[in-house]
Amino acid sequence: MAYLALYRRDGQRLGAYYNPGLFYDVLVDDIDGDGRDEILAAGTNNPHDGATIILLDEAHCWGAAVDSRVNPRCALQDSSLARVILPPFEQRYLDLMRIERLVAMDLNVARGAGGVARITCSVGDDQGHMPFVVSLDETLSPLSAVVAGKLHLATRRWPEDAARTFLSEEFRKDWLARRYLYGALHSQLQ
Repeated sequence: MAYLALYRRDGQRLGAYYNPGLFYDVLVDDIDGDGRDEILAAGTNNPHDGATIILLDEAHCWGAAVDSRVNPRCALQDSSLARVILPPFEQRYLDLMRIERLVAMDLNVARGAGGVARITCSVGDDQGHMPFVVSLDETLSPLSAVVAGKLHLATRRWPEDAARTFLSEEFRKDWLARRYLYGALHSQLQ
């Protein structure tokens, strides 16, 4: 379980956010360009064993990363600005990679044209086996997944059909399409 407490510079506590999994990376950056920093946390979501990235700001920094599939009657609500769960791979791919669950880490924020933030993170396991680098927009909606260089070497030992499928762009698009989006930014869009 992970618990992220947020404080102002003067020591006043803003809130605390609970994740049923673990956090592997935390990054502070002005994601939305409003002159105030937001907090990105990346890790795993144990109930789903998927990778997760969470976006918090001063107004959205309390509660818990819960959803109706896991605990529909949780007293703590998800106040996050945005949260994404990238689902685990099919079991045969997890077995081939010797991965039990997916994690997200190595957060990075870059600015594109017009100052729009693009977030990237590595997705794999907590031992550093990272098959994909995922790009997300400022609402944490996944944009793309790129195959990491070492994955091409690792899949040489796999059955040919499994390697071809897993390395295909179609597989990555389908995997990203199965993501779960939560938080204030996504409830406003729906």
